[in-house]
Amino acid sequence: MDLTTPAAGLERYAIGGVTPRVAFQPSTRAEAEEAMREAARAQLALVPWGGGIALSREAPPPRYDAVLDTTRLQRIVTFEPDDFTIRAEVGISIEALRAALAEKNQELPIEAAEAWGATLGGALACNASGPRRLALGGPRDRLIGARFVTGAGECVQTGGRVVKNVAGYGIHRLLCGSRGGLALMLEASLKLLPRPLSRVALVHAVDA
Repeated sequence: MDLTTPAAGLERYAIGGVTPRVAFQPSTRAEAEEAMREAARAQLALVPWGGGIALSREAPPPRYDAVLDTTRLQRIVTFEPDDFTIRAEVGISIEALRAALAEKNQELPIEAAEAWGATLGGALACNASGPRRLALGGPRDRLIGARFVTGAGECVQTGGRVVKNVAGYGIHRLLCGSRGGLALMLEASLKLLPRPLSRVALVHAVDA
């Protein structure tokens, strides 16, 4: 796998002015698992990194030795329009995911600031969504299965790829909102909705 170096621009992974010593950039699930094992062997404090939209504005963690960049993990693994389900790698951007779903007049009701750069994994890790959450639920409600890797580098799969399944406990839902503190999600299976024919936005002014 590739490792970035200071010359290659580790400063782009800075959090609160703190820069990691090394960055892993896996392109496959196997490389992500090996990166986690390598970080564990070296006892590195590792931070998962998607688009970096929110992380770049956060306060630095107590230790920040390494970063694992997921943006090369951006494949759509399966897309079943008739079942309204999709399975995708977590490095795909929200914008790219929207475009793929729009071709079949479907959507995933997960909003994210700067959708061109924000990733699916980041939105799930932060349990992020917009105002439609009250009516349609949050990311946790849309997640039906996941493949993730633990801090020791062990790959785990829970849930399924269809809406109705009995594939064990919904451990994957614990990862929503955990900000990468429990495990690194690699793939997510999600239930979709029909894309509305039109949308209306209400804009009003507020006295400063």
